[in-house]
Amino acid sequence: MLAHRGAPISRPGLISRPGRKLTGLSRDASGITLIEVLIASAVVGIAAIGLALMFAHGQAFIAGEGDNRVAVYLAQQKIELSRAQGFTALTVGTTTELFNSALCSGTCGGVAIVASNAFYTRTTVVDLVCGDDYTTTTGCPSSPPQAKRITVTVQSAPKEARQVILTAVLANR
Repeated sequence: MLAHRGAPISRPGLISRPGRKLTGLSRDASGITLIEVLIASAVVGIAAIGLALMFAHGQAFIAGEGDNRVAVYLAQQKIELSRAQGFTALTVGTTTELFNSALCSGTCGGVAIVASNAFYTRTTVVDLVCGDDYTTTTGCPSSPPQAKRITVTVQSAPKEARQVILTAVLANR
């Protein structure tokens, strides 16, 4: 037996203040209460919902950037084809091509497929510009020689309305 201010105290009972025993929930503090479990579940649930939303937004961003990458590839392809033709073979004017999803998945080997259900629209504009100022299309002097400006615009499906524009200049030298 222990003594507290001269009064004997029994070992099994806990005392909060002199002379009062602790009772109820605070007596057995080793267990987890139902309220604590509910609060912990709510915190974990909110964190899981936030993590799921983050993954959903990330997946949408990756899919959108994949479409943009294909549009850039199609524009670069047309610029390279125009450069390979050479200055004299490149005709001035506007052409529009429609590409379906078979080209976009890479199963066509880079060959353009024209389809009525277009996934991408590629518009190529070739115009004559001055050799020293690539923005001027009229009134160019004879020296330096003229150049051809190639502007390729690739637009993805109308629901996304993404657009890629590449411009290159081919000089007659």
